[in-house]
Parts: sequence; structure tokens; C-alpha cells
Amino acid sequence: MRFLEAQRNFIKSEEDYLEAMQKYYQSLVQLERFVGKELVFITKETKENE
Repeated sequence: MRFLEAQRNFIKSEEDYLEAMQKYYQSLVQLERFVGKELVFITKETKENE
């Protein structure tokens, strides 16, 4: 029984993590659209063009 509870907790934690990451990236996309440029994956070339 403890193993099943641990497995349920593990799966729930994974689901919570994936949901949080989804919300983060959705918010990031909205913010990038607002400011008009990528905020996370900025390369050296991107910085030189600013």
C-alpha cells in the first residue's frame, strides 16, 4: 500500500511540475509578444543586433 501511495505522489508531482512549466512558457510567450523580442533564448548574435 505504501508503494502505491508513493507512486501516486510521484505521478502527481510530475503532473504539477508539467502544469507549472506549461503556465510559465505560456506567460513567457505572451511577455515576448508584448516586448517584441525573445527573452530567454538570446544568443550573442541577438545581443549584437540590439
